[in-house]
Amino acid sequence: MPEIKFTIQGIPQGKGRPRFSSRGGFARTYTPEKTVAAEESIRLQSIKHRPADPLECSIMLDLVFCMPTLKSMSKKARALAVASMQSHTKRPDIDNLVKLVMDALNGWFWLDDAQISELQAIKVYSATPRTEVTIIYA
Repeated sequence: MPEIKFTIQGIPQGKGRPRFSSRGGFARTYTPEKTVAAEESIRLQSIKHRPADPLECSIMLDLVFCMPTLKSMSKKARALAVASMQSHTKRPDIDNLVKLVMDALNGWFWLDDAQISELQAIKVYSATPRTEVTIIYA
C-alpha cells in the first residue's frame, strides 16, 4: 500500500479549546492564537509531502509524538526514557495532539477526516521533540 511519511519538527502541541468573548452584546467564538500558529506550522512543514490532489480513499493514520524529557528528571532517568522510548503520561492529552494534526492536514492531504478509518497514536520521550506522521492509503 502506498504511504506518505514526514516529520514535523518542534514540541508537539495539543489543540486548544475554542474561546468565547462578547462585543456589543454579541457572542463570538474563536480559536486560540497558539493553536492557529501550530496548525500553520504543521502545514508549512508538510507541504512538500502533500499529494497533488487531496486523497479520496480510506486512510490509516499513524502518529508518533516524541515529547521532550522533563527538566525534573535526572540525567540517568532522561537517558533511560529516551533509550527505551518510555511512554509519556503527562499533558498534553493524546486526543488533543491527534486533533491538532488531523485538523491541520484536513483538506490538504485528504478531503475529510471521516476518511480516516484506522488511527494509531503514541506519545514517547525523545531527545528531539517532533511528530512523525505516516499516512497509508489504498
